[in-house]
Amino acid sequence: MQQLTAEALKQQASRQDELILLAFPLPDTPARATRFANRLGALLDAVPQPPEWGADRMQVIYSAGELRFLLCIEWLCDAMWLEPAGGAASNTDTLWQHISSK
Repeated sequence: MQQLTAEALKQQASRQDELILLAFPLPDTPARATRFANRLGALLDAVPQPPEWGADRMQVIYSAGELRFLLCIEWLCDAMWLEPAGGAASNTDTLWQHISSK
C-alpha cells in the first residue's frame, strides 16, 4: 500500500458530490485498514473512534474540533471515501478545506 502522506492524500482525494473519494489501493487486511485509518487521523489532526466492521466494509468516525467526518472502506464496491458525519461545522466544503490545509 502507498505511504499515506499529506501530499499523497491531496493527490488521491477528489470531490464527487457530497463525498471525497480516495483513490488509494484498498488495504488488504483488517490490520492494514486499521493502520490506514489511524494514520489518516494523525495526518488530519483528527481523533478516530474505534472502527465499525461489516462483512465487506469498515467505517471510522473522526473528530477534528467541530468537524466530524466518516471514513468508509468498502471492499465489495472497491471504494474508499470520506464524508461529513453531522454537526453544524461538518459539510463537504469544510472537510475539503481541512484536507487541503494539511
